[in-house]
Amino acid sequence: MLTPCHHAALDPLPAGALAKIGATIVTYPMIVVKSRLQAMGRHSDQHSSYLGTADAIGRIWSQEGPGGFFKGLPPKVLQTAINAALMLMVKDRITNESERVLGALASAKSKVQGQAVYAVVYR
Repeated sequence: MLTPCHHAALDPLPAGALAKIGATIVTYPMIVVKSRLQAMGRHSDQHSSYLGTADAIGRIWSQEGPGGFFKGLPPKVLQTAINAALMLMVKDRITNESERVLGALASAKSKVQGQAVYAVVYR
């Protein structure tokens, strides 16, 4: 059973994962095109002769169909969702701990200032 403290740290997980999954699905086709253009010259296969972005898009579409723009998507979705969720969870934990420490420091500072005022007034 999770305590309220632990539960609060896990809240960003689903939100971060869902947001990143959506962003990855939307941008993945251009990532595929960019990766294939970057691979030109390093490999001697059919992807090494693209004339540019428009040519790469057209050839992927005509030779592989719409699915060609989404090759390798499932592992990428898993990687990015886990990464985003963990980063949000860590950020949330750091924020909570920072607020706790800063609150304790502010409380200690006001206590010290109160003691100094008491010492001056009642000397």
